[in-house]
Amino acid sequence: MLILAAPTLITVLKVKTRALYGAVVNEDRPIYTKRDIFNGKFQHDYELWYNQNFYSRTHIVRLFTQLRYTLFHKVVGTRVVIGAKNTLFETGYLRYADIQYTEEQLNLIKAVKNKCEQLGKRFFFIIPANKVLIYPERTPMRYVRLVEKILENSFHIRLAEKLETEGIPYFNSTPFLFFEKSNYNLFAITGVHWNLLAAALVLREISRQNPTLFKGNITIEYIVSSSKPFGSDADLFGITNLKYLPKTTYYAPVLKRYSGEEKEKIFLNGTSFDGQLVQVLSDTGLFAEIDEVEYTYVHRHYEEGKSISTNTDYNISYYELLNDKDIVIISSGPTGAILLPSLKRIERALDLMLSGHGTDRVQNKLGPEDADISIKPLKEQINAKGGEKLKITVKFTNNSNSIQASYNPYPVKVITYWTRADRELINNIREQHNIKGLILPKETVDVEINVRAPDAPGEYLLQISAAQELVMQYESYNKKLPVSVLVRVR
Repeated sequence: MLILAAPTLITVLKVKTRALYGAVVNEDRPIYTKRDIFNGKFQHDYELWYNQNFYSRTHIVRLFTQLRYTLFHKVVGTRVVIGAKNTLFETGYLRYADIQYTEEQLNLIKAVKNKCEQLGKRFFFIIPANKVLIYPERTPMRYVRLVEKILENSFHIRLAEKLETEGIPYFNSTPFLFFEKSNYNLFAITGVHWNLLAAALVLREISRQNPTLFKGNITIEYIVSSSKPFGSDADLFGITNLKYLPKTTYYAPVLKRYSGEEKEKIFLNGTSFDGQLVQVLSDTGLFAEIDEVEYTYVHRHYEEGKSISTNTDYNISYYELLNDKDIVIISSGPTGAILLPSLKRIERALDLMLSGHGTDRVQNKLGPEDADISIKPLKEQINAKGGEKLKITVKFTNNSNSIQASYNPYPVKVITYWTRADRELINNIREQHNIKGLILPKETVDVEINVRAPDAPGEYLLQISAAQELVMQYESYNKKLPVSVLVRVR
């Protein structure tokens, strides 16, 4: 009985254990109400919450996944599969058999390149190599036909041909690394991304082929090995929630540092493969500042000897990021469609520079047709205590043809107000919530709403809408607004 009661007892005492990795939908602990007890909702919600939070759950899950891996050569509950030599693969990269870059993407890349040149900035495009293309022989047998299709119709060859036709300077990493793999291990068996050594080899070759791109050459002095991973070498191992790393050797380069005093600034826009590029570029000492945009998230890297200081700012200005940069690099592989929003922001910022405009933090006056937006809360019902601070996330979709943002002189804001369950207004207070960054036409972003629940017990509706200050209430022109979240206050 003590053993059976132990998880509940330790849960009540709030003893914490190390969390699991991966995509997890966290269940909120339900609040006891008589109504929910009698209709069974409380019991159902409590079971969902308890199944995620009882003590030692993470240890049990990791032990189970380790046994599956050791005994049956399988991993649990992820998109990770095991190939030859215990190599882990993320199945998403096995689905890019027919990927193509659209005309919109290519036109944006070309436009960014031309505008960079007009502004005196050096432009370059890097096509990263994914693990499947470099190590097809290690993929699981059941994916053999799919891998053959990927190799026959490889997107990177078609993309390289189009970039060549458009006169865009580029480097295709796949054929280069495919021949280099006989000399070095370029992808850790526990990682989805190329390792630091592969990124260094690519950047070294780029500096050789394009001697005017960087101030100095990238030189690898020697290669170190370790039983412990470097950087993101074990990111696939992390999301599988295994307890023990498989035996393998990890590699990383030691780079010659630039000794000159004149250091430039560089801007990278790409995917998660940029992490290794940024680390290598920082270790060369060539740059005073490196700003990286990964998808639409901005990471600022300042050259500080051996360390990189990283901060994330979702509301940063692309104009400010690009204005003082000497080099602009776009790095994009098969997931290139993800870069469309950031490429559009880059082009807009470059346009403003060319026109002499001083900032991209500006919101123009909108018209009734621009009220065509939709708002969708991630949760439609919430249990809360009286006066509790609530954090609610909504999906804001801009269906109009205009940019919407919370910048002056006419900021667009998400608006909230409280009504009773019968939609009777509690008061005339309307709270405003800022949108972070720009919402481009046809784009969806997350907007975080922070409100305080009513004090008195009962059922309330949090009404969510939008407005442009000094211009209009969106509800006047959009019948889909407001949207409601039911809040039960005990």
